[in-house]
Amino acid sequence: QYQRPLILERMGRIVRLLAMFDLIFSLMNVLARMWPAAITAVMAYCGYVGARMFRRDLTRVYLFYLIFIAIVRISVTVHWSIEPNVSFSAQIFLVVSSLLQLVIAHFVWRFYSLLPTSEEESRFIQMVAEHQSGRGLV
Repeated sequence: QYQRPLILERMGRIVRLLAMFDLIFSLMNVLARMWPAAITAVMAYCGYVGARMFRRDLTRVYLFYLIFIAIVRISVTVHWSIEPNVSFSAQIFLVVSSLLQLVIAHFVWRFYSLLPTSEEESRFIQMVAEHQSGRGLV
């Protein structure tokens, strides 16, 4: 009964951390006057809140964003791998970053697939997670 909530709590911590990194880098891009990055910041915030509150809808938004970014990275990697003037180190960087993006998306997918489908179950998991982390103790 408590195994699944504990697994979700641990995975949720990692998803929140990944979303926080995305959010920080997106906000840095917004400050650099790259305004479309504001959209990515919203997506990352959805991932953070979704992982914190164990909400499928918000986590789904973040997952779609990660999948989209993975597709873009793979497309860029394929495009630049056939260009003759691209250095070998740049090609390796593109491949590694694409693979890393896929690993992150896969992890968030695993977290998403374990998330509860009912509000009642979501509250129970949140209560167990808060108790586990010490926030639920008075």
